Amino acid sequence: MSTLREMFFIFFRIGALTLGGGYVMIPIMEDEIVHKRKWITEKDFINILAIAQSFPGAIAINTSIYVGYKIRKHRGALTACLGLILPPFLIISSAAALILSYGEHPVVKQIFMGVRPAVAGLIAAAVVRLSSKLEHSAFNIVMGLAAFGAISILGFHPISIILVSGCLGYVTMRKMAGDQ
Repeated sequence: MSTLREMFFIFFRIGALTLGGGYVMIPIMEDEIVHKRKWITEKDFINILAIAQSFPGAIAINTSIYVGYKIRKHRGALTACLGLILPPFLIISSAAALILSYGEHPVVKQIFMGVRPAVAGLIAAAVVRLSSKLEHSAFNIVMGLAAFGAISILGFHPISIILVSGCLGYVTMRKMAGDQ
């Protein structure tokens, strides 16, 4: 079982060394929490991600709170969350001051031109990694494609997709359980 200090520093490192936001942190969290430390199972991690995405707030923060709670209850939730958000808070506060002063400088603009596509690639890698761990059932494939199309093509809000998907999953799984 982890100590609160160990948990804090693991989440602190994830928060400090991961650029690109919550989705980029997910594979790193998974590696640290599931594979290296074996605090939770891979199945639990996927379930935590589904829950974290379904609630308001950033997925990485929600995930850290849930993982911390699962491991060490309320103290774990608070410790993991603080560890994760403290580095970005300090970095963003410092960066905001610098960008306000130097944001129009050509070098700063060039740096951002290079970082944007790299972050998009990191997010795409997280999507591929997570989707490869899903069961490749017809239901999951149809739901994934329908959600993608509803958001990217039809412009539906992600919350409506989550609510509808949750209801459809519930109805489908109840029906499947009744057929057995």
